[in-house]
Amino acid sequence: FAFNWSITFLVLYVYKEKSLFIILKPGLKIGNVKPFVYFIFTNVTELFSVYLTLLFWISNIILIIFFIYHLVNFLVPALYFFEYRFVINVFFLSATLLAVSTVFFVKYIFPFFFLFFLGFQDSLQNNRIAVFFFESKIEEYLSFFLVTYKSCIFNSQFFLFILVFLLYIKIN
Repeated sequence: FAFNWSITFLVLYVYKEKSLFIILKPGLKIGNVKPFVYFIFTNVTELFSVYLTLLFWISNIILIIFFIYHLVNFLVPALYFFEYRFVINVFFLSATLLAVSTVFFVKYIFPFFFLFFLGFQDSLQNNRIAVFFFESKIEEYLSFFLVTYKSCIFNSQFFLFILVFLLYIKIN
């Protein structure tokens, strides 16, 4: 697995700008909000650490998918037919939930969160108490993206866990 992870990481490093753009794309233009044309970084190594963090995340997700696939293939010969069907259905349901929740997160959930937090800037400027200008820092943007993505993925897989648990109770 270390070899697969290393190769995945190296390939992703070659495409690091494209990977970062895919992550930045949901926040670049949201609704009628003026699009951000730049992100700032305030440390010499910050952009490099952002690339590494992003590539570690993507590599780990791909490794987890491969690990689960190989685990299922390892266990399949020892299972009865009804257990085999159950494990395969759970695996495909898990993969489908992962894909659907990722697309739903990037298209709808993350832009909603980002627009919600940007709404505070507009309300403060309308009151003219103080004028604030938002400059998005790339490291904090990535951190916010990954934390909300992790919670979205956890919630989608938790739904699967509840479903499997209810089926187990029904069988027994």
